[in-house]
Amino acid sequence: MVSFRPVMRTIEEWGRTRKVVLLVLVSFVSLFLELALIRWVSAEIRIFAYCKNLVLLAAFFGLGWGFFRADRPIRFLPAFLILTALVLAVEFPHASVEYYGPRSVTRTLSIFSDIQIFNDSLQENSWTAIGWVAFGTAWTAAVFFGIAAICIPYGQMTGRIMGAFRVRLAAYSLNVAGALLGILGFTCVSLASLPPAVWFAAALLLSLPFLARRLFVALGLACTGLVAGICLYHPAGHQEIWSLYQKLIVEKETGTVSVNNTGYMTARPAPVFRGQETPVDRFTMGFLTNRGCPRKVLVVGAGVGNDVAVALAAGAEEIVAVEIDPVIHRTGTWLHPDRPYDSSKVRVVIDDARHFFKTTEDDFDLIMFSHLDSHTLLSGYTNVRLDNYIYTVESFREAKDLLRGGGLVYVSFWAEKEWIVDRLHRNLSEAFGHAPLTLVHHDRPDEGKVSLVQYLTGSEPVGPDLLDRRYTGWENYEVRSIEEGEIPPSSDDWPFLYVEKKRIPLLVWILSAIIFLVSALLVGREIAVERGVQGHFFFLGAAFLLVEVHNVSKLALLFGTTWWVNTWVIASILFMVLLANAFVTRFRPASLRLHYALLAASLAGAYFLPLGALSHLAAAWRVATSLFVLSLPIFFAGVIFAVSFSGTERVGGALGSNMLGAILGGLLESLSFVWGLRSLVMVAAALYGLSYVVLCRRARAAL
Repeated sequence: MVSFRPVMRTIEEWGRTRKVVLLVLVSFVSLFLELALIRWVSAEIRIFAYCKNLVLLAAFFGLGWGFFRADRPIRFLPAFLILTALVLAVEFPHASVEYYGPRSVTRTLSIFSDIQIFNDSLQENSWTAIGWVAFGTAWTAAVFFGIAAICIPYGQMTGRIMGAFRVRLAAYSLNVAGALLGILGFTCVSLASLPPAVWFAAALLLSLPFLARRLFVALGLACTGLVAGICLYHPAGHQEIWSLYQKLIVEKETGTVSVNNTGYMTARPAPVFRGQETPVDRFTMGFLTNRGCPRKVLVVGAGVGNDVAVALAAGAEEIVAVEIDPVIHRTGTWLHPDRPYDSSKVRVVIDDARHFFKTTEDDFDLIMFSHLDSHTLLSGYTNVRLDNYIYTVESFREAKDLLRGGGLVYVSFWAEKEWIVDRLHRNLSEAFGHAPLTLVHHDRPDEGKVSLVQYLTGSEPVGPDLLDRRYTGWENYEVRSIEEGEIPPSSDDWPFLYVEKKRIPLLVWILSAIIFLVSALLVGREIAVERGVQGHFFFLGAAFLLVEVHNVSKLALLFGTTWWVNTWVIASILFMVLLANAFVTRFRPASLRLHYALLAASLAGAYFLPLGALSHLAAAWRVATSLFVLSLPIFFAGVIFAVSFSGTERVGGALGSNMLGAILGGLLESLSFVWGLRSLVMVAAALYGLSYVVLCRRARAAL
């Protein structure tokens, strides 16, 4: 491999304009590529969407490692080749790749019982299971460090250019501004529903200026074409659509929609309601009670329109259909044979269900919780899934408040674990003050495995006498009597529907240990060369990530887990960092003691922020109050970082330490499985305290 050192040495000799343009470009591409990898890998290898933010941590690890190696030869061509190999390993259209490649990781790791990951757990003996787990974790580690390797040269380039600036804070501001542009750029391609072929082609083409030799440029173009071609391939008859939230595969002939390579729903015509001949199933059950057909119906998670079509066929006079993904709704408008969304009785609302609960002034005779299993995370910065907040105790209470007298709430859920059945039963019991009517359909009774469970409840208790036994099909359902056990309910502070108990799942322990140990081995030498990790920046990075996770989770709960909310939350965080940089440039604070005190006070405010009270404020006040309280810690932490960074001599070491600290923060995020999301603020406060201790020790050592 030809060294790029002679080329990169000239950076110090470049003019300011050229350095500014190159720094903004590499920062833009770094964030754009990071977001592209997060979305693509989480969709294609579902363990990365279900378990932890592994792709985000991998990108941080690669960038941090690159910062430490900023003075070493920078080679972008290996990053091109590794990305090409990763795409080939995941997307290559061959059965062996599907079964033994990275996509098999989710299936092999689904054997853990304390977390629900997939709908087809392995049924193997213990020794075979151990082998499959080792196989799955090996693939997971390989993908993790492959992503890290892709990001290394971008970290090197960023650190090298920033080190060439005389004013460190100006370089840092340009880096943040480029990252902000990267987020906005990726938002634009996502809004246009452009596929990964476009994402990766754009990132690689924008990286071509970093390849100094014509041969490398030619090879880079070849990699770009190969990556785009593989990503564009899909079987005949399948239409692949990338919405704002997930990958959709639509089979027109069968009317099937898959989400992230997993069957999700099939557009099916509604049955004809002919008295007792009407079949009882998950779609008709809410209408076949002794209370007759409800007049006004709310469907949350309306999907392609199956529940809406059934409500129309049953005779409902008014239907409100809430669906978070506009692409799924648009697909239903042409895919569903009954065209239910064309009816004048149907009002479609594109919104998050919780946000709709908080803002609507309507009331309903029947509220149906339908296709809400999202298969993905609400953001690349938190381990909360899109649907986690829909099934909490607080969510069911909000639904209860929207019921008319005698109204019903109907919840249909595909539960792969018995404890999921128990949790939803307990959540509904605590929300309504009495136990729901729980009906279980055993899809595979010979395996004793639950698949479909339905709950009926209302403002007043309901029992089996609610069911109109004249209809056929009730014999396929078992009325389940569930006593309160050890399964904790899920709440807005502990919304982990798919985690059995308040403890870190075993799979998370295994993956975290692998990441930590291998990362330590890989970066140990670089840290030694850089004279160790700079503890002050390390703890700042860890704490900052936890505050970021907390803010994303709280604001998503307050305003909905929509793509727009996640975008402007992350963009506002970067904007606050730029504002902090401007503050430091203008006022040049000499001491950080006051800012640490203000940071501690602002963290306390964020910890005690009453979301329930804010939800009743007017929209403008709700936005202003929540953003002000939650952004203050970001601002004060940004001031502390800016003052410290402007005086550092080792730019690469400072940035690398900060990124490695962010990895620690990502691993510590797992504590939310034990203590809840709000506890992350207190953990962040402790980490900020450690950064202050290290700063004081460094100041005393310098005297």
